[in-house]
Amino acid sequence: MNRQKYERLKQSAEQEVLEQCSFKPKTGRGPQHAATHQGLPVAERLYHTARERQAKLERKAAEAAASSTQGCTFKPCTNAAAQGRYLAAYEYVPLHERLGEVLRSKNERLAALQMQVERDSSDAAPFTPRINPRSSVLALRASSRGRGRGVADCSGGGGAGGGGGGGDDGGEDGQQRRDRERQRDSSRGHSLRRSRSEADVAAAQAACTFTPRINASSKALLQQAGEIPAGFLERQQYFERLAREKRQLLQLAVEDQHCSFSPAHSVSEFGRSSGSLDGACFLDRIERLANKDKRTQEAARAVLAEHVHNAECTFRPEINPRSQRMGKPTPLQELYENSKGLAKRFAVAQAVESQRQQECTFTPNLSKPGLVHASPPEAALSLSASEVDAVVERLHSAARNKEGRGEAALSFKQYQELKACTFTPEITRGVPQQTGPVLVRGLGRFMELKEMAKRQAEQRAAVEAKVFMTQLPAGTPRAAFTVPEPFQLGSGARQASAQLRRSRAEASASQAALQECTFKPRIKPGHCSRQQRVRQLLEGGAGGAAGRGGYSSGGSAEEG
Repeated sequence: MNRQKYERLKQSAEQEVLEQCSFKPKTGRGPQHAATHQGLPVAERLYHTARERQAKLERKAAEAAASSTQGCTFKPCTNAAAQGRYLAAYEYVPLHERLGEVLRSKNERLAALQMQVERDSSDAAPFTPRINPRSSVLALRASSRGRGRGVADCSGGGGAGGGGGGGDDGGEDGQQRRDRERQRDSSRGHSLRRSRSEADVAAAQAACTFTPRINASSKALLQQAGEIPAGFLERQQYFERLAREKRQLLQLAVEDQHCSFSPAHSVSEFGRSSGSLDGACFLDRIERLANKDKRTQEAARAVLAEHVHNAECTFRPEINPRSQRMGKPTPLQELYENSKGLAKRFAVAQAVESQRQQECTFTPNLSKPGLVHASPPEAALSLSASEVDAVVERLHSAARNKEGRGEAALSFKQYQELKACTFTPEITRGVPQQTGPVLVRGLGRFMELKEMAKRQAEQRAAVEAKVFMTQLPAGTPRAAFTVPEPFQLGSGARQASAQLRRSRAEASASQAALQECTFKPRIKPGHCSRQQRVRQLLEGGAGGAAGRGGYSSGGSAEEG
């Protein structure tokens, strides 16, 4: 009940505080695309919002790029083939990603070829086997060898009946006949193979109707193929030689531009001058070959490189007149004198001084004719020793008066400055006192949690008392059970008794030694130990405090 009352009071106090706050913030407009994704889950709405934000950023980037490229009117012409290769390189798909498509296209091609073969076989004439030319030649040789063996057998039998001498002639004629037949068969086989190969070539040429045409560039490349070496190193040397010749030609062209003098000389004069070169000093020639020629070559190479670089760099920047004036080299004297800076500073100072003179209209009269015609002051008389103190006192009083006048002037100046300040702070008002109850945020929840913890502790204690029987009624008989107690071994007891006997023996020995010492020193109160001093101070402080307390109480009683 108290908690509900406290909550009502808390709500009423917060309502009063909120009524005093007249500020109402503007929270802004609602989302523009709230109706588009209103029925979707939160995750999908977040994904849609992220996509829209990304699209908006891309659109802004495209607009910025378009605005920046509006002033660029140059449009280069690109090669279509190169652009296609560039796009193909960016659109390349890995093989493991397009494996299914590759297999499908391969199966489609195989099926199309199989159907084409079946269609050709069905449309063609009946089957006509073709014999290999080599097989036909072997067959002809075998048949001719069989016929020759039969003729030789017949001729050998007749020779044997007629006489022994006719057998040798018949054998030689048969061998020659077989050689002639073999040669005839081989020539026939060659002619047959040649005729069949020519027929195959003619059929292939008849089937191939495409005739390639070679353009002029290909013909030029074929003509140059004989000039360019086939090996890699030879080609590199060939190209290096061509580049060196080209550089020499450019160098000669540059030197011809700079050298406009053309001397007139004859062959005889050149012959006479060459003799002077031969008769020159040997050391001069070594110097020329070692240094001068090298420097000449390096200079020519540098000129050639600069010429090639200038030929490649065709852009010439244009500078406006103002930049040209600003970019003029400053002389060394201007750098250390800084006459321009001094002139500017003098002009600024003159302008400030003239403005100040215009603001200050008062012009004092500095001419004092009375001072000019007045006689010089007479020298003061010498002071005596008795007047020194009076003079010093007058000086001190004058200094004090001067300080007083300065303080008075300073206070008057401050008063004049503060006179224009109309702000008067209220310093007599008391501190406002709060009439209502003090609002402590979170106090209700704290008390609630504290009460809950108390109830939980009571419930836990009740459960423990019920389970472990910690609190039994007075008349409840207790069950007999053994209470375990810690035990000690005999060794521990023996050690304790031995230690006790040892301590007693030491005490008795010390007492016997002290009985023999009859001297008892007297210690003065001022020479007491530090602990005794501290103890005395503490006791004295306690007593003094008590006395002072009694005195004050007595005084108060007397006053009462």
